[in-house]
Amino acid sequence: MISPPGIGASRTPVEQFAGVAALELATLNALIDVLDEERNALTRGDAEALPTLIASKTDHIAALSRFSVERSRLLESEGIAASASGIRSFLGKDADAVDTWEHVLNAARKAAGLNAANGFLTSTRLASVSRALATLSIPEPGLYDPRGVNARNPSSSRTLSRG
Repeated sequence: MISPPGIGASRTPVEQFAGVAALELATLNALIDVLDEERNALTRGDAEALPTLIASKTDHIAALSRFSVERSRLLESEGIAASASGIRSFLGKDADAVDTWEHVLNAARKAAGLNAANGFLTSTRLASVSRALATLSIPEPGLYDPRGVNARNPSSSRTLSRG
């Protein structure tokens, strides 16, 4: 089970859930920082910064996945549906737990929005690079005629078939 440092296993299920949610919130906030840095790197065209940011983003997402599994286990062990209404009912009147959970949901929405925006920036950059490469790789029109003879100066050219 994942639990914040210094807190023992004698906590109630709601306290355990809130502890996991607090770790998840801290990780989401760190992910949001990375996504902001990624956006800035994409905007500047700083491709060298991206591998480190992507690795960090991957680490944060892996941690978030572990927290999600832990929350699901906890809810399942308590017979609670992993739905918005089930979680709200489970948290009951624990204002701190409800507040932490609301912050988690808001941070998750923000992170998803930033990630989608970064994906759009990435695809826009890739499309621009693809267009530039396509432009650079287009053969010059009229260089050879259908017989393979230099169309611009036929007297100084040999056909392609004759070498």
